[in-house]
Amino acid sequence: MIKSAMFDMYPEIMDRPVQVTVKYDGSNGRLSFQDNNFGGHFRFGTRGTEASDVSTLPHGLGHCFELLAAKVYALNTEDYNELCNLLGHGNVLFFEVCGRENKLKLLYDWDIDYICFDLWDNMLGAYISKDHPTFARVLQILGLKHAEVLPFDNYKDAYEWLLTQNGSKIEGIVCKDYAGGLRVKALHPANPEIESSIFCAKKATPNYFESKFMHKYMTFKRVQKIYHDVCLENDVSGMKAMAGVLKGLFKDLIVECLPAFILSERFDGINLEYIRKHMPEIARPMVLALTQGVTQVDERDPDDECNPNDNENIKGLQ
Repeated sequence: MIKSAMFDMYPEIMDRPVQVTVKYDGSNGRLSFQDNNFGGHFRFGTRGTEASDVSTLPHGLGHCFELLAAKVYALNTEDYNELCNLLGHGNVLFFEVCGRENKLKLLYDWDIDYICFDLWDNMLGAYISKDHPTFARVLQILGLKHAEVLPFDNYKDAYEWLLTQNGSKIEGIVCKDYAGGLRVKALHPANPEIESSIFCAKKATPNYFESKFMHKYMTFKRVQKIYHDVCLENDVSGMKAMAGVLKGLFKDLIVECLPAFILSERFDGINLEYIRKHMPEIARPMVLALTQGVTQVDERDPDDECNPNDNENIKGLQ
């Protein structure tokens, strides 16, 4: 299967027509039907684990799937058998388990829901859109919603829209190129702690403070300012400015932000080489967006971001 990736892994999607959906904050869920000699059974699960009995799911996830299991087993015989066929043969329905009962970062105004975003068609060897008859029928049988489809057909317009939204209400967007098989996600600047795979969520994790430091201060607004300065001073543009941006960004972070961060976090030492090595993973998507003409930014003032008494920007990281 082709999995959703961060934008910097597939920048070519910026030049392709895409379907854009809202990205929801929750746990990845999946539903499929496994055939066997005894007729088969439905499998409920999340990343890395699944079970036919939802009560056996680890990490307390069982209760989050109870409503979905109830929906499945309450179907009339005709719909139940049809769903077995639609989700059999290796097909998988993917959804986000989100709501107050499975709160991660964003607070939704419902208890629990299953927002569908993909259906893997094993025979086609591809994801199919919600307009495909198979996907549409699965949604109809289960009475589930699809992730909101936004009125954009390209990454640039979608990302500009994202930057105007309230980060406490929307986690990000997902851009899907069904023809090419690519799908990428972009996070709202207010949710930087999950903007890259290098984020370390727990203090016991190696390089936790380095990771937190980068995701706190490497904002779109900071990168934008340095990008424009580099382009003006060196008469370059586009991705040719990347090296200069990284050099200027590293200096800015270490001189302007690191002292305040150390005071606010009260820890000993930081691995500067780790920061230098992993900065491009976070900065590159922002520079790419700037080269495509994205100009709107989140409302944080870069001069305020290094204030050790201002912890508003790192909610959700604790």
